[in-house]
Amino acid sequence: MKKYILLIALSIFSLNAIHAEITWTLSDDGTLTISGTDMPNYKYGGAPWYSQRNKIKKVVIENGVTSIGNYAFDGCSGLTSVTIPNSVTSIGESAFFVCSGLTSVTIPNSVTSIGMSTFQYCFSLTSINIPNSVTNISACAFSGCRGLTSITIPNSVTSIEDAAFESCTGLTSINIPNSVTSIGEDAFCNCSGLISVTIPNSVTSIGSRAFSGCTGLTSITIPNSVTSIGYSAFSRCSGLISVTIPESVTSIGDGNFSGCSGLTSVTIPNSVTYIGERAFNGCTSLTSVTIPNSVTSIGEDAFNGCYLLADKFVNKSNCYCEYKVVDIEQNDGLLLIGNEVVNCRKWATSVTIPNSVTSIGEYAFWGCKSLTSVTIPNSVTSIGEDAFNGCSGLISVTIPNSVTSIGIRAFYDCSGLTSIIIPNSVTSIGGGAFSGCSGLTSVPIPNSVTSIGSSAFYGCSGLTSVTIPESVTSVGDGTFSNCSGLTSITCEASTPPNCSYNYNPIFYNVNKSIPVYVPANSVDAYKKANVWKDFTNIQEIPDNKKIADAVVALINAIGKVEYTDACKDQIDKANNAYNALTDEQKTLVTNLEVLTNAQQTYETLKAAAEKLIADKAAFNKYKSEIIAIIEALVKDDDSDAVKEIIRKAISNIEALEYDVAITLDNNKAKVQSFVTSTDEAVENQRAEDQKINGIEELEFAEKYNIYDLNGRKITNSMLKSGLYIRNGKKVVVK
Repeated sequence: MKKYILLIALSIFSLNAIHAEITWTLSDDGTLTISGTDMPNYKYGGAPWYSQRNKIKKVVIENGVTSIGNYAFDGCSGLTSVTIPNSVTSIGESAFFVCSGLTSVTIPNSVTSIGMSTFQYCFSLTSINIPNSVTNISACAFSGCRGLTSITIPNSVTSIEDAAFESCTGLTSINIPNSVTSIGEDAFCNCSGLISVTIPNSVTSIGSRAFSGCTGLTSITIPNSVTSIGYSAFSRCSGLISVTIPESVTSIGDGNFSGCSGLTSVTIPNSVTYIGERAFNGCTSLTSVTIPNSVTSIGEDAFNGCYLLADKFVNKSNCYCEYKVVDIEQNDGLLLIGNEVVNCRKWATSVTIPNSVTSIGEYAFWGCKSLTSVTIPNSVTSIGEDAFNGCSGLISVTIPNSVTSIGIRAFYDCSGLTSIIIPNSVTSIGGGAFSGCSGLTSVPIPNSVTSIGSSAFYGCSGLTSVTIPESVTSVGDGTFSNCSGLTSITCEASTPPNCSYNYNPIFYNVNKSIPVYVPANSVDAYKKANVWKDFTNIQEIPDNKKIADAVVALINAIGKVEYTDACKDQIDKANNAYNALTDEQKTLVTNLEVLTNAQQTYETLKAAAEKLIADKAAFNKYKSEIIAIIEALVKDDDSDAVKEIIRKAISNIEALEYDVAITLDNNKAKVQSFVTSTDEAVENQRAEDQKINGIEELEFAEKYNIYDLNGRKITNSMLKSGLYIRNGKKVVVK
């Protein structure tokens, strides 16, 4: 058995160690120098310098070292540069995982393989040189490197593996060489800045979600060499206007172009026999599609939400081309099929979902950036995947007690969201459900929830505290990763929830010295449990904390604010309980803003109700008077009197408030018709009076033929002698 010797010698200037066949030195300026031959593969956190990773700023690997082991520099967030010599032939899995300060790397020509997740989440990485010696780019190799703007893939590479460049949001263009034959799943998923991609004729397969979420792409040409396209390969490419599907493709997979809201037309070649489920779901701009006779089946919801396609299918000889699109109902900017919301128009700012709706479908409000408020009725039982994804203008949402599940990425990147009420009916929160909701300051998780999905609250940097209820038994990958604003965590379960993860640390970038409150007699268990043991300040939930949490629960129970006695009682109950707390206990109430907003909302509703009563009274006061005026005008022939009545009527009309909650449509129409007709009558009378008043002027007489009621023409001489009738009502102008 091979023995490893670890020698640590401390000095003022350096720290030296020997591990396997390498020697390392960490100097006071943060330079980690590694020499020797073979660097072993480490487990996560197993590198000998891992405990001092925050001190490392620069890595120098000396010539002679042949490999960089797995997890070698994982989590060295302060690392800015690394020197890799020509002696290195392989870079192991997660070798530079989450080295968020690393800006550039030059990989020498000696390297033949880059391991899985090697540079994943190196957020600051702006450039990378991949040499011709590399034959494949492994899964997640550069995933999350959002600083990368361009990358050159050498001709030696034959495959781009799963999620290789996932979420590289800064990437604007990519040139895939002719050597590449396959593009893996999620390879360029969520590369939102990508505007140009050339897929060479060498590629035969495009993996599932390979270009999903590439919102900057406007067009894509799939070469004839491609025979298979994985599901959702181009989903959520909202900027995509046109796409060319070659004759080599025999099927359009499930969700292939789902959410491509900018796509206007599609021609499907005669080689295609199957169109998958949700293939064009939510393609709201799609106005025409040609479905060839070769197609034998169309999957469920294939054209769901394509409301512009109603009655516009080309080749309607196939009965299935009629589809459900013709049954779409439009309601206040919503598109409904049956009892499901399938799409919302992007211009909508406020939406009330009707009580007939039982589910909010996938992508229903996806990308509705103008949406600021939405009312979800008690009839809704589920909120689908990506339902409100990208609704950055949404400020608050109250989820009714009827909802039992919140789908994956349901409120993803709703950065404007400041509060959310999750009811006790919800049992599961999907992965990424609130990821990127940086405006959230608190999220009360009810006791009904048993599982929290991966990255559910990833990047919620505004969260200051979180309470994980006793009912939760497991927490997924990256659930609270990058929640950098957290100042405390309360976990009510006596047994520490399972926090195992594969790639993304659950509490990455969360201060590990903040207090973690746990039940009495559970402190030791948390100190030994995976992930929880990383926190240095684990303590029992204090009595003050318990008392404050009871008030937090009362505030959460307020729910949707309505102008009712029951709601007022709940607000008063919570407010009285809060006022009864000591100053120290009050500082532990994490959702005071919810109570304050509820009080303000109730007062606003109260004022609106009182105004409504006043408006009704005002209407009743003026209603009979306006009707009397209208009736009088029919009989009155006096010009001055008509003018005065009009003036008075318009004055009264302007005093009315037309936002009263009673039916005024008929009266409005009557008043408007009255104003229009009387205005015309006054103008005609004024014109006639002007003619009569100027009848003594010769210019007027010469211009008009004027007759009296006896039919005699009034001549100039008659005008001069005064032989005519002056009364305007006795003169006819022809």
